[in-house]
Parts: sequence; C-alpha cells; structure tokens
Amino acid sequence: MPRANGIEAMRTILAEKIAVSVLLMSGEYRSHGMTKEELIKLGQPCFSKKPFSLNDLSVALEKCASSA
Repeated sequence: MPRANGIEAMRTILAEKIAVSVLLMSGEYRSHGMTKEELIKLGQPCFSKKPFSLNDLSVALEKCASSA
C-alpha cells in the first residue's frame, strides 16, 4: 500500500466503522512497535502473522467470523 501500512489501514477501517473486524495478516507489526496483545486491545482479534499456513488462515478466519 503506497500511503499506509496494514496497521494504519486497520485502524482507519475500525475507527470509521467501515467493518466490524478486519483480518490483519502482518509480518511487520513488531517493527511498528506493536505486540499481538496490543493489536487485540485495539479491537483486532483477527490476526495472522506472516508467513502463515492455510491452517493459520483458517483459524484466523473462524476467529474473525465469530467476532463479527
């Protein structure tokens, strides 16, 4: 994304109530000084770190669907 990273996009989507939840798939959240726990506190229970497996993706999607 040329103007924002995934965390910034997630924050905007959640703040503007464009969606109830967002599946964030990130390998760089730590480089932005965030922990997985901090992402969850932001209202983001749907998370999968990169690289991910199909099983990881399936678990994240189920979590995201149940939080909506």
